[in-house]
Amino acid sequence: MYYTCADAIQQNWFARARKDGRRSVTVWYDPNDTAHVWLQDGQRNFVRCDLLDSEERVAQRRLEEVLDMVDMIRTPSAKDAHATLSDKIRLDAHIEAVVGHARLQKRAVRPATPLPVSRQAGDIKTHRAFERAAEQRRSGAASPVVEPRTPDYPTPAPASSSVAEAYAGKRVGEVLSLLGRLRKKGG
Repeated sequence: MYYTCADAIQQNWFARARKDGRRSVTVWYDPNDTAHVWLQDGQRNFVRCDLLDSEERVAQRRLEEVLDMVDMIRTPSAKDAHATLSDKIRLDAHIEAVVGHARLQKRAVRPATPLPVSRQAGDIKTHRAFERAAEQRRSGAASPVVEPRTPDYPTPAPASSSVAEAYAGKRVGEVLSLLGRLRKKGG
């Protein structure tokens, strides 16, 4: 039940309650009439608080009647409980259907064999150079056009090249750097 008084309005109790949350106060009441409650102010004088107009359903009733009415309102009927349960079941079924559909789409989009990390990251320098050139073209600066290179397998080196070039192909520097890092790690 909600009550108000002049002090509550003047001292902005409702705004403070919205901002800081509820706080407990001690009230005095007549169990035979719920229309009024009394509070003590700072000078220990009693202040009467009246029931709000929106609470007229409990006006002029005994406290026990009001408590019984509140219990009856809070207790859901069997029909309401059934409706709530069926809504939960429908929601769970809908969620499962959406998740199943998403899993099917994920399988359809995923390539049959995933690319190894080395192939995914192998052309980072080329793509970075391509993006840098595109950004310079957008800003108006002249730069050589660099086309992104599609991943390809290393081509065999000519017979006159060194062993490292024969092993790594065009990416000799990258391979040697990778091998050096692996050696430092102890792998």
